[in-house]
Amino acid sequence: MRKYFCGTPESFCSGAKTAFSTPWPIGASQKTHGSANQAFKCYASYLLGQGYKKVGSREFETPDGSILVLTKKVRFGASLRFGKEGNRVMGTQRHNGIIVSK
Repeated sequence: MRKYFCGTPESFCSGAKTAFSTPWPIGASQKTHGSANQAFKCYASYLLGQGYKKVGSREFETPDGSILVLTKKVRFGASLRFGKEGNRVMGTQRHNGIIVSK
């Protein structure tokens, strides 16, 4: 089973607290989601709370009028996996990234 990191600031994230196998970056949320779709919904609701307007299924209009397009829902977020001990989560070795909002 995988967990997904959404990149939303911790105070706005709707995910569950998670223990990680390595030190987590300062300012990054330690909350994760059960699916990429849940991570997408969390980040989308954060954007709406920040004054963005939803234009399409993945498109959001920024307060200054430009358009922000998010990754597809099924590929959204950073994919994490459980470690060898089974109780901590580790990042995958895939070449995908995530932007962390502070």
